[in-house]
Amino acid sequence: MEGQNQDTVNTSGDSSITNTRPFVSAQRRYDNVRVRDAEMKKRLCYECGEVIDGGEKQYQEHILSHEATYLAYQLYHSEKDRRNTTSKNIAQDEEAKKS
Repeated sequence: MEGQNQDTVNTSGDSSITNTRPFVSAQRRYDNVRVRDAEMKKRLCYECGEVIDGGEKQYQEHILSHEATYLAYQLYHSEKDRRNTTSKNIAQDEEAKKS
């Protein structure tokens, strides 16, 4: 009876159910499959793929370094674009005054 449900019903007259395996609640099955955060020793960075040994604090510090780098990159490029736009506007204003 492989591949079939292991719970069987006794058809000999009494209505007792014969179980071949113990009952396990849905929560217990979930807990058996899921790994708790406190039990994890290594974490994988989703940005760079580096494996971080240690706890949650080391992982958060690593992710924070990525966020700081990203913010600095955004700030640099937005300021660079703003300066270029301002320079173009000044040049256009000077050309308009000469005409």
